[in-house]
Amino acid sequence: MTYYEKLQSVGLPDTRINSLYDAADTVHSAIALLDPENIELVKKHFPELMAVANQFGNMEPMLRSWDDN
Repeated sequence: MTYYEKLQSVGLPDTRINSLYDAADTVHSAIALLDPENIELVKKHFPELMAVANQFGNMEPMLRSWDDN
């Protein structure tokens, strides 16, 4: 299931799904452009952003995540 499909499946309004998807994509893209040292700073100080990026990366084909697992 993709991130978009997950947003749909939980019953969010269709009028908000694109915005939420785009926001998660933007967070993921921003973190993907960081070097490893700065990724560690985001993990430490903004774990909620890492959670969004990881969930998005795990659900979208061809994207990565930074899960510690």
